[in-house]
Amino acid sequence: MRPLAPALLLSLALAPLAAAQPSSIRLEGVRHEYQRFNNCGPVTVGMAMSFWGSGLTQYQIAPVLKPNSTLTP
Repeated sequence: MRPLAPALLLSLALAPLAAAQPSSIRLEGVRHEYQRFNNCGPVTVGMAMSFWGSGLTQYQIAPVLKPNSTLTP
């Protein structure tokens, strides 16, 4: 059996599952926060955590994610 054959068989077996998935979903309860200078990671983590009820801001998260950064405002 060629190396490509197992991958092809797996993709054919999983094709019906992929077809059954919705084309999009909407998550309610995610807080939006604009990113400030050099805070893409902290703001993304904060917005994701807001889905589960966290109220932490990028300024509270940044020192934990970037403890040695001199660029954190």
